[in-house]
This record gives sequence, structure tokens and C-alpha cells, in this order.
Amino acid sequence: MPSPRLAALAILGLATVTAAGFAWQQYQRAEALAAELAAAQNQAAEKLAATTPPPAPDSAPKPGHLDERSAPGSEDFAFDDSATDDAGGPPRRDRGNRRDPGVIMERLLQDPQFAEAMRTQQRAGLDNRYAALFAQLNLPPAQLTALKDLLAEKQNVPRDVFSAARAEGLGRENRGEIDDLIAATQAEIDADIRATIGEDAFATLNQYEQTTAQRNVVADLADRLSYAGTPLNTAQSEALVTIMAQAAGDTGDSGNSRFFGRGGGNSSTPITDDMIVRATGVLAPDQVNALRDLQAEQQAAATVRNAMRAEFRAQRGGGAPTPPPGG
Repeated sequence: MPSPRLAALAILGLATVTAAGFAWQQYQRAEALAAELAAAQNQAAEKLAATTPPPAPDSAPKPGHLDERSAPGSEDFAFDDSATDDAGGPPRRDRGNRRDPGVIMERLLQDPQFAEAMRTQQRAGLDNRYAALFAQLNLPPAQLTALKDLLAEKQNVPRDVFSAARAEGLGRENRGEIDDLIAATQAEIDADIRATIGEDAFATLNQYEQTTAQRNVVADLADRLSYAGTPLNTAQSEALVTIMAQAAGDTGDSGNSRFFGRGGGNSSTPITDDMIVRATGVLAPDQVNALRDLQAEQQAAATVRNAMRAEFRAQRGGGAPTPPPGG
């Protein structure tokens, strides 16, 4: 059975991440990724040489590295700006910086025990996110296992591509090429998923993923109603997901705003008054009231978050702290 794809680690030579090794198709993808990254690096170097005059001997810039913090799916692999050199100088942002989370992860993944523990953790995350989908698809065990492998593989693509890009010396100026590689690699995995579970099941998966933000809200509502007299049933949950997705679409809002829910920071859709009105057709009065309570909590969380964000920005900009209400 193929292990999760780690294209960047193949480029970096971390052959001990998986005990069974890479499948031939995964190896081909890694080789293609390495070739494309090398080509992007050469193009960037040629463009730089053609447009930039030679620097003074004492002011030659160091090669730049990709700023991973601005990349989707790479929040856990941002550079550590607090790390300094041995002389207490400015932050080091090179691969020798042992406090760089990306470098730390690459080193840890060389340990097969750590790599296996990480795969186990990923599988637990998949079950938390896709349990309802897995139940809906009702796949045979072998197909379900293959699907989980491919989903985990797809989630790792941004991390793997950024690690590979950093190893190839690519920087911010290559952001377009990096994004294209991420999209192309994930599209390849989508094709594998489609071939594994079939066209109908793949369409169901796509619809499920596109309503993740709404499902997070419905899951929060179901949790608080689970011990009440009118818990949500499966039909109500699915109907509410559809209502929220349609309402968000009618307003042009993707519904993927960040609220503190389902684990403290997952993406969830903001509950609008229109959603509540539409939900009265499928929810009992007590359930509608619980939905209103959840809306009020979302709004309170947004108020707190926005106030803290404004305060932090003022502090970073050297401005005076925002006076408290009534102060």
C-alpha cells in the first residue's frame, strides 16, 4: 500500500521517513516537482542577472528564502523571527537556523518513529473532519484506506512544496511558480482520488469540502443540542448545511470567515439573520433559539478578536494604546 506522498522530502533525500519507501507514481511526481523547481530557479536567476547590476563587493545580498507565512496551508511552518545569530544580531532566516520550524520539521521527519506518529495524527484529523463523509460514502475498507492516504497526501502538498522550494533556494519572487506547483500537484492527487472512489463519490467529496465552514457551525450547534431535549438529527444537519451554503452564496460570501469554533480557530461561516429565517423551516423553536445564541457568541468573539488585533497593530506601530470604553 503506498505511503503518503512526501515529494519535498524525496528531493531533500529524507529516505527514512517511510519504512516501505515511495510508490513508483509518487516517485515520478517527486522527480517532476524537482525538475520544475530547478527550472523555476534557473529562470529566476536569469531574470535577476539581466535586470540587476552587480552589487558592491561588501554589500552582496544573501539569497532570499520563501516567506511561508503568506502561503495557504503553511501556518505551522513559518520562520521564527525571534531567532538571532550567535552574536545577538538580527534574526537569521537561513536553513542553518535550527529554530526555524521548517528546518525543525525536516529534521524530525528523518526519524521513522516520528514520521509514523505524525501519520497517525493526520489520520485522526481526517476522521475528525471527514467522518460524516466516510459514513455517507460507505466505501469498502480497501477503498476507504486508499482515500485516507490520498487525502493526507493532498494536505501535505503545501508543506512539501515549500520545503522543496527552500532546498532549491527559491524565494518570494518565485511565489507564482510555487502556487502553480501546489495547484498542479493537488490536481494530480484529485485525479487519483477520482480514479479510486469513482466520479459520483468524488463529486460528493467536493461538495462536502466546499461546505466545511458551514459544517463547522452545524457541528457546534449539534454539540450544544446533544444534551438538550431536541438534538439535531442527520436530516436536519444536512438541511442546515445546505441552507447556510445557499445563503452565503446569495450574498457572495464564501462563508469561510475565521471564528473561534470547533477547536478554537477553525474556519466557520458567520451566522446571518437570513440563515436563521431560512432555518426556521427545518428546525424546532428550541433549536432556532440555540442557533441565535451561537450567532451572538460568534459576534462577541469577532468583537474581541478585532479589538485585540487593533491594539496589537497600534502597539507595533508605536501608537498609543486604545483607551478602554468609558475611559
